Amino acid sequence: MPKGLTFDIDLSALDVFSPLTQGAFKPEPNGQDAFFHSTKHIVILGGGNKAGKTYCGTMKVGYRTMPELDKYGNKTGWLLDPYVRSRIPDRRLVGWISTYSQRVQESTVQKMVQRIYGEKSGNIKDYYEEGGTWFNYKTELADVYFQWITAQNSTYTGANLDFVYMDEPHPRDIFYEAVTRLIENKGYAWITLTPIIDSNDIDFARKMKFIS
Repeated sequence: MPKGLTFDIDLSALDVFSPLTQGAFKPEPNGQDAFFHSTKHIVILGGGNKAGKTYCGTMKVGYRTMPELDKYGNKTGWLLDPYVRSRIPDRRLVGWISTYSQRVQESTVQKMVQRIYGEKSGNIKDYYEEGGTWFNYKTELADVYFQWITAQNSTYTGANLDFVYMDEPHPRDIFYEAVTRLIENKGYAWITLTPIIDSNDIDFARKMKFIS
């Protein structure tokens, strides 16, 4: 289990259990904590492999697509996110989760989505899949669509979004197109990545000073 992901119950029934709604997640008091508390519209969480980056990014999506409930099970009018408080809008939220390819999605982010929401918990109201690949899913408040860098760039155009989560670095043209989709709704981009320098890049020495 990656450092910083704390659970207090048996995870053998992950299809029902949801860390989102059962308060079993706490970010580490370093970059993870800052990532969840940031109110900036573009937030980047960098770290090494197996450091919990994808888990944190998917958890942020979960927090922003579920309603907060009081102790009686009634909606409070706020999104579930306990770190950046936001009212539930009077429309459905729309967001993207973007990864490199369908294969990467199936093996990483899609499994995280199922784990975080709890596939049979009722938090995911519906989803569409083909051949094991999810194309979208719905919660009570939001429609979330999966995107892939390997698809045509035109798939990143046209929508007005409330959020986009990018798992690992994206090509510059796709990044710009995705964040442009956030302007109308004053949305948010969350990016998780392992920062590396390509030694074959003729500019790598200059770029090194920007990595701490």
